Amino acid sequence: MSLKNRVLESGLLEVTQEYKPGVHNGIDVVNQNYTLGNIVAHSNGVVVGCRNNCNGFENGSYGNYVKIKHDNGYYTLYGHMAYNTVKVSVGQRVSKGQVLGYMGNTGMSYGGHLHFEVRNTNDVRIDPTEYLNSDLPNSQSVPTKSVEELAQEVIAGKYGNGEDRKNALGDRYVEVQARVNEILAPAPEPSVDILDLVRKTIRGDFGNGEDRRNALGSNYDEVQRQVNLNFQNGTTNWDSVRLY
Repeated sequence: MSLKNRVLESGLLEVTQEYKPGVHNGIDVVNQNYTLGNIVAHSNGVVVGCRNNCNGFENGSYGNYVKIKHDNGYYTLYGHMAYNTVKVSVGQRVSKGQVLGYMGNTGMSYGGHLHFEVRNTNDVRIDPTEYLNSDLPNSQSVPTKSVEELAQEVIAGKYGNGEDRKNALGDRYVEVQARVNEILAPAPEPSVDILDLVRKTIRGDFGNGEDRRNALGSNYDEVQRQVNLNFQNGTTNWDSVRLY
């Protein structure tokens, strides 16, 4: 499905690889109908990094790229441009929609496309998908959403892991991570009435041998110990069964 966007001059793109934190920290796109074309600046800003001399495959490399720091403190990066097509230089101010270069297949790339990244004010990669056709955040501050909203976004992978997450959330990290831990914590096991299980075992409800072991699961050892003690002490009638 073709999407409107602000990073390709054609205005419509197809996504060829989605953002996946820690695995693929950007989004790969081509023009509608899977053609190549000019790459343009998402928003106003200053070029803080670029390369124009990569002429083929390089492991772990963006190849030819442009990195822009925008007026709100966020960054965008445009990777794998064609050799000798980058039209801007470090320190140059660029405007929204200005041509930066042409889609290519340089660096660690296996087919012509644009690799597009968005990074927050701490230069930490975040999911660029929602910004393909919308403004970057207006504030340079840490996200102001509620703890619950941020926790759900963390679980969805928006803020990465480890130091990336800490940097992205800033002074909100502790409270948000605490809520994430609460949400992801396993549900407590229901309390078990061992005495009731002992009575039912003596009555024969759970069979013998492996059948009993499977039925009682993690409670087997304690229940069986109590069953043995009740038989040893002659307390095997329902009302006389007890825990020793």
